[in-house]
Amino acid sequence: MKKNSAWLKPWKIMLIVLASFAGSFIAKMVFSLFFVHM
Repeated sequence: MKKNSAWLKPWKIMLIVLASFAGSFIAKMVFSLFFVHM
């Protein structure tokens, strides 16, 4: 059981990093789109 939890931790960190990267990318796209429309 200990091995399983230790193996799951890096996956959660990777998912959080990927989510933050995707969020910042989407925010930049929306921001640029708003600037183009204005």
